Amino acid sequence: MCLTGNQRDAWTELGVQTSTKGASGDAYGFFWVPTVEDPVLRTRSFARTGYHDVAKTRPNYHLLIEHKVLNISFSKNLAAKGVSFQPRNGTVVTKVKATREVILAAGAIHSPQILQRSGVGPRKLLESANIPVKLDLPGVGQNFQDHPYASIGGTCNPSHYFHFIRTVVANVFVAR
Repeated sequence: MCLTGNQRDAWTELGVQTSTKGASGDAYGFFWVPTVEDPVLRTRSFARTGYHDVAKTRPNYHLLIEHKVLNISFSKNLAAKGVSFQPRNGTVVTKVKATREVILAAGAIHSPQILQRSGVGPRKLLESANIPVKLDLPGVGQNFQDHPYASIGGTCNPSHYFHFIRTVVANVFVAR
């Protein structure tokens, strides 16, 4: 198996800039990034294995598939008090009240979308969509960026790795 150290050494030998932290704001060159792969079992980790399989036996855990959240309801002091949702391909809206808290974890795209549909977000955007403004919060849904990267992964014989990297760099980067 090619270790990160071998990869780092190969890129360094070729003169490629290295960084110890890819999220440092200076993400140029070669750097290590945590992945969703279990380093021992070489299996992918995702929501089901990382959360659902562990939590499914809890009495307060309920997973409702094939549904979408429409909005969050708020009290007058803007405490989240419930959620409205409906079947993905249906029209019946169900409203549930929270007894303790509402946790919004719908990802980078859907979390701001739900907040905006709930009246939390940039005033101008909410008003243009005829959504009553509960909280003018200009940052909601803004500054979404894709993070381009190149990746080489796999299992290989370390003695062949340096030759492979030299070939890739010579044919892709130097040829330009």
